[in-house]
Amino acid sequence: MKRPGIIRRSINRLLGRNFDAAGGSGRWPRSAALWAQNSASLAARKVMNPRISYLAHNSPAGASVVESWTNALCGDGPAVRSAHPDPEVRQRLEDSFAEWSLHAAIEGDGFDLSGMLETLTRSVVQAGEGLVHFVIDDGAQLRLRLLNPDQLDSSKTVPSLGMTGDGPNIVSGVEFNERGRRVGYWVLPDPPDAPWASVALPERVDAADIAHCFVRKFPGQVRGISWLAPIATRLLELDQLEDAALMKAKVAALQTYFLTDANDVSGMFKPDEIEGFDPATVEVYPGSVTALPPGVGITAPLVGDMVQIAEVMRHMLRSIASGCGLTYERISSDLSQTNYSSARLGEGVFQRKVKAAQSSLLVAQFLLPVWRRFVMLEILSGRVSAPDFEANPLAYLNAKFLFPGMPPIDPLKQAKADALDLASRTKSRAEIVASNGRDISDVDSELEDDPFYVSDPAQAQALLNQPEEVANA
Repeated sequence: MKRPGIIRRSINRLLGRNFDAAGGSGRWPRSAALWAQNSASLAARKVMNPRISYLAHNSPAGASVVESWTNALCGDGPAVRSAHPDPEVRQRLEDSFAEWSLHAAIEGDGFDLSGMLETLTRSVVQAGEGLVHFVIDDGAQLRLRLLNPDQLDSSKTVPSLGMTGDGPNIVSGVEFNERGRRVGYWVLPDPPDAPWASVALPERVDAADIAHCFVRKFPGQVRGISWLAPIATRLLELDQLEDAALMKAKVAALQTYFLTDANDVSGMFKPDEIEGFDPATVEVYPGSVTALPPGVGITAPLVGDMVQIAEVMRHMLRSIASGCGLTYERISSDLSQTNYSSARLGEGVFQRKVKAAQSSLLVAQFLLPVWRRFVMLEILSGRVSAPDFEANPLAYLNAKFLFPGMPPIDPLKQAKADALDLASRTKSRAEIVASNGRDISDVDSELEDDPFYVSDPAQAQALLNQPEEVANA
């Protein structure tokens, strides 16, 4: 007959989990589980976003995260290139869009499309999402209104009525149809934090008139999650560590001297002064010399080395950089431990993240819808002639956006690498030019008008073979 211990171990072996992350070990606290991502993210917004807003405006590292991502994604704004095959039509559409983009904001002049894109991107990074309302003015012109993410009424949640879904299905201000498609947004007239904010009810805006930009991290996600959510607690702890280190440095600067005479040989104190002495009344000033009566001593804790604190802070900054997808150098502006190889590897990975975010976030969710709405209004109003629009609408509605290229770490090495790729036919001129944020047609047009353009292959090869010492001189 088997003993109870053997039976118990056999049952535990059958019912136990072979994955440590799914086990019942005490290493996993009960709170370390995210059961419902969508519900948890919607419920956490009201508490999390104000805290992150505080960090973005008060924490140096938090502000650096927001500004670094915003500048990397936007730069000075992208250039649009129409997909129409006719050069004249393409140029006319691009010129009209460039002129309109200078007055795109409904607020008026001085806030162009590039400025709106920067503000929208900052909102996406900080609050997790950004919203733009498409408005048609009296002159049949498209105007853009930036919305505060809090204007999308998060309290507006209405479940669909009945088993057949006869009523609207609204989740946190976003309305869906029976197939799960976004069909409307319930927007408050004024931001909740505006000084003139009222208690007006939210108004329904058709989904075609709203550009809702956010990174979708899981299926069914309704609202965006701040990019600073994984590092918010670490940012707060870093600020607290800096405050503690600063206080520690201040205490270390209080250099004070105490004179003690155990046997009262010097006779500095009278007997009544010794008996009535209160140690709590001793005042300490930087650089002061204080005499203590016999039998009284003051012991102060030793101040530790500040180098250890600096190393801990550097480690925390690296952890913050990893959590938000940036490099340590971009957050801290500390280049003391950077060499060419590590900088090139880090920048290569970061640039890939930037290009992916530009394509899936800014272009797909904002810039391309703006372009298509603009072109449609121009054609419907008669400002742009498009007799073949019905036969080939995509030629008018499609476009590509060229963002400014990031400067290479070593321009000479990058130029040589591009020349070798071109000579070995592993890259085209169009791909190399596009990586710098330019259009090849624009570059060729500028080169034709440039009297100093070097078109001699022999001279170009001589420049390619030039030693780096001479090139950098």
